[in-house]
Amino acid sequence: MLDWLRRCRVRLRSIVGRDLCYRRQRRVPLRRLGNRGTDWTLYIDPLGVSSVVYSCGVGTDISFEIGLTELTGAAVHAFDPTPRAMQWLATQTVPENFVFHAFGIAAFDGTATFAPPDNPAHVSFTMLPREGSDQIVAPVYRLLSIANQLGHDRIDLLKMDIEGAEY
Repeated sequence: MLDWLRRCRVRLRSIVGRDLCYRRQRRVPLRRLGNRGTDWTLYIDPLGVSSVVYSCGVGTDISFEIGLTELTGAAVHAFDPTPRAMQWLATQTVPENFVFHAFGIAAFDGTATFAPPDNPAHVSFTMLPREGSDQIVAPVYRLLSIANQLGHDRIDLLKMDIEGAEY
């Protein structure tokens, strides 16, 4: 998709209240990491080896996370409780500073029900209820619970791509 078209779509979504759009308050060098369609743009200069990065929802593309580990040396903790993501990750060779956790992020500690995508070719499960689908139950934790469990007193970067559950 053309860059100007992407900006227009974000702006339109923000006007109707479906996305956030802030004007840039300070000029910083931005980097786009990840494969096209799963890329994220961010300011990475403050990140380094001691940074704490959480990536919630990895699916079957970890190009953003791998790029971040290569550029910054930071350990990336990735979270995804869905079976397709876990099966795919089991076939991948990942750097030592990529740490996968087979549970999800939620507003509560416990378990959540996830429904598979409508299209079997897609990977993203959802916490939105769907009838007639082969749902799974998976462990989920609050962000604070995870940080405490992992011994982190801060999170320097939080990436969430969790099919609407971030709201």
